[in-house]
Amino acid sequence: MTAASKAVNPEANQIRSKVVIVGEYVRAEENSTGYFWEGAISHLRSNGVNVEVVSYTRPMSARVRANAFLRLATKTVVALGLTLGILKASRRGDVVFSGTNPEILLPILALVCRLRGMRLCVLVHDVFPENLVAAGLLRRGSPAMRVLGAIYRRVYASFDKAIVIGRDMRELVDQKAGRQIAYPVHNWVDSDDVKAADRLSSGILEKLGWEDRVVFQFFGNMGRLQDIDTLLRAMDLVTTDKAAFLFAGSGVMRSAAEQACEGRDNRHVMEIDHGYSRSAMLSSCDVALVCLDQRMLGLGVPSKAYFSLAADRPILAIMDENAEVARLVTEERIGWHVRAGDPIALAAAIDRICTEEPSIGSGRCRALSKSRLSADLALEQVRRQLERLME
Repeated sequence: MTAASKAVNPEANQIRSKVVIVGEYVRAEENSTGYFWEGAISHLRSNGVNVEVVSYTRPMSARVRANAFLRLATKTVVALGLTLGILKASRRGDVVFSGTNPEILLPILALVCRLRGMRLCVLVHDVFPENLVAAGLLRRGSPAMRVLGAIYRRVYASFDKAIVIGRDMRELVDQKAGRQIAYPVHNWVDSDDVKAADRLSSGILEKLGWEDRVVFQFFGNMGRLQDIDTLLRAMDLVTTDKAAFLFAGSGVMRSAAEQACEGRDNRHVMEIDHGYSRSAMLSSCDVALVCLDQRMLGLGVPSKAYFSLAADRPILAIMDENAEVARLVTEERIGWHVRAGDPIALAAAIDRICTEEPSIGSGRCRALSKSRLSADLALEQVRRQLERLME
């Protein structure tokens, strides 16, 4: 090769930078976080991005989850395992793309990326330690919260970019970092993974004798921060006999839901994997219930809303009016909104919906899922942000 030809292609001998994806869960069957990462990895690779995946996790038993020290120890082991993987897989000039869990990983990543000359992009699903306050595990203004808050403000300030899944989350992350680092990308569900079907096609509603009822469905995790208590109290205040309530999922509030449904012919609790596909279960209702405690504003976006839209079901959003899903419902007119913590207003909304009978579906919700909220659109936005960091 002549000197002239070398000058034409000065980068021929340079090693191409890559994206190192770091996460506990990177497969769709594991959880909603794994669902995102699997889609992201596939999209990036199919568009020519050099991707290396670092994954490591340790399952937590019920005994470990119940013990704060054991939980912390397990998370530390996972963080160290992921760090070792990053050190082996990455080099100067790479972009590290990580989630926010385990929480202890983020300060380590910030330090490693700074020392190695790598860029750091974080997909924000949870905002720590503010989520501990929302969960009632830390008191706002406590010494522990002040210390953790100061540490994680410095950590967030070190990010080169943060991908957030809600506009309310963007505002909080930018405030936390002290500068504009957050880029909002809508949450998404691949429309090929969820099919829209007739409400009676699964046979669930026929078995319950609910063919002529207006069925409100809560699908997914029944956690403390889902504002389940407001929903359970509202059910007792509903006056119409047309409403029926179907709970499909698990979590710490499941027992409360079972107690509220016991002996009532218009209420039922079942497992998600009860012999039915996810599409069949999501379609077995007229209205999808999406609840979020008002303390979670800016701290999380319920992915279940996007699964229900893909199944062509309108949403009754029970949350702060500035939460991402509430904004989406109002802007796109794909359902109704009631503020969190108000069972009287929620019961009145349910009565009104039953009188009107929901007619928002009929392709409108699914069309939104396949267009403005499509997986390809969201993942392409992520790819562009990562490639800018690689320049």
